Amino acid sequence: MAFPFNSNLDLESIILKPILMLSSFILFFSLWKLYRVYIRERSWAFSLIGIGLYAIGTTINFMFEFNSETPVIIDYTKNGFMALGMSVFTIGIMMIVRQLISMANTDPITGLYNNRFLHNILDHELKRSKRYGLPLSIIFIDLNNFKNVNDLMGHSIGDVVLRKVSEKLLESVRATDVLARYGGDEFVVLMPQTESSSSKIIIKRLQEAVCNLDLPGDSKISLSFGIAGYPEDGDNADQLLNIADRRMYENKYLSENK
Repeated sequence: MAFPFNSNLDLESIILKPILMLSSFILFFSLWKLYRVYIRERSWAFSLIGIGLYAIGTTINFMFEFNSETPVIIDYTKNGFMALGMSVFTIGIMMIVRQLISMANTDPITGLYNNRFLHNILDHELKRSKRYGLPLSIIFIDLNNFKNVNDLMGHSIGDVVLRKVSEKLLESVRATDVLARYGGDEFVVLMPQTESSSSKIIIKRLQEAVCNLDLPGDSKISLSFGIAGYPEDGDNADQLLNIADRRMYENKYLSENK
């Protein structure tokens, strides 16, 4: 049986194309491992690598631009570097954008969502609650005795305490809840589709988690809470936050003056 053979395909094209494609894949995989190990937090470096690869392809193209008998391997190499360079550069830019968005929404000390993100998500959840007739609750949290930690052991230890408390709070809330650092030693838990009465179960879990926490210098931290809910306490973010904040301070005052 005779097999069809395309005489227009020379041996160089048949052999070199798969080899160069495999080489490009190996190079891309190596760059990905380099990113994972060394430059995960330096996306700009990944973009620079992409620019460098594209520049190599452009240089090869310029060197052989006026050569009418450019070998096939040169064309493949040039195109491979330019295509890979653009791909790596685009991925780097996407990672930079992602990191910038994360930085804008994240508290740098605790890694929790920040005040800005909290307001945005609270507005969004309130609109959803109004549309579908769902309840919504927030818990305003203040760390008791935290000022003493900062005054006696310094702000660096205070930051450690904040991170440890944040980790425990995050472990104690539900997957559907949103935990954010409101500012200073204050935190807010947003609980979609949850009535205010149900928030007390979450509060007990949060208090127990923090009371048993092992902190630097045998520090002891307790929590004060204030609850507000939609629709009974307000229908916008500022109303709910202000009411929960006020109730938190009322509870704090009562506990300190027992």
